[in-house]
Amino acid sequence: MDIDSNNLNQNKNLILFISNLRIGKPNEYDEGLSPNARTMLIEFIQNNNLNKQLSDISKRIKRVIIVGNSAYVNDKIEELEKGSFIKAEEYKNEVKNIINNYTLLDKYIKLISNFIHVDLVNNIEGNDGVYFPQNPNSQFLFLDNMVNINGKTLNLLPNPYMFEVYSHKTKTKKTFLGTSGENINTILQYTDINDPLLAMQKTIEWGHLAPLAPDTLRIYPYSESDPLLLNNIPDIYFISGKKDLNKKTIEIKLDGNNSKEILLIELPDFSTTFKGVIFNIDNEDVIEINFSQDLSFPTH
Repeated sequence: MDIDSNNLNQNKNLILFISNLRIGKPNEYDEGLSPNARTMLIEFIQNNNLNKQLSDISKRIKRVIIVGNSAYVNDKIEELEKGSFIKAEEYKNEVKNIINNYTLLDKYIKLISNFIHVDLVNNIEGNDGVYFPQNPNSQFLFLDNMVNINGKTLNLLPNPYMFEVYSHKTKTKKTFLGTSGENINTILQYTDINDPLLAMQKTIEWGHLAPLAPDTLRIYPYSESDPLLLNNIPDIYFISGKKDLNKKTIEIKLDGNNSKEILLIELPDFSTTFKGVIFNIDNEDVIEINFSQDLSFPTH
């Protein structure tokens, strides 16, 4: 495991972001990535077999946020759902695979939630029939975690997800807003915008998380209010990304002469890069952590 620790110290509060675990993804190690990456992630969170530097960092992580597609869903499930009776057996097998992957996810999450608070954000990747915004996962998908659910150490959360974290050093609250990325993907697909961070910036400027919906993204019909309207501007806005870490700070004009800085973060895809992100809530440092290498701390 490799991490740049230059900006970390004993007095800072840290959050670990993991995007797109995709538990159950087949042939994922054919790409030359470490087959022990998920084990290394657990070791890091549980603070097992770590050198002092890694152990000190692990102890300062106050919560783990898991976002994106946590259980692998084969893309062809949508095609099979709409197929003829000839594909019925193949569809049945894919459904069994999905159920099995959620069972594996349940057991994997338990290894984390037994040690630290976990926020598990729902997702709609690979499921064309699900609407946005999305309700939290059903607790019955996580039978092994039942004792950790309901305000204990495992929080099943909606997508999008907004929360606040208090910094004891700066005596301020920071507001986070995150999605699994589908709202940004539709903008990239149907406009000439090809930069996810720019698409994120536009949703802030336009004041709506899914401005192209319902034409390009299924949303629930709300008669009285629109939950995707941005009434509160976050300090940190993150999405589940498809590749490596990508980030930038933008300045948004508010009413009058007031303005606000917002940190935009496209999280790395753990299932293809085996990378996560450590966020420092005191100074907003973003540190990428790589679990595809040996569990050791760099000497530089």
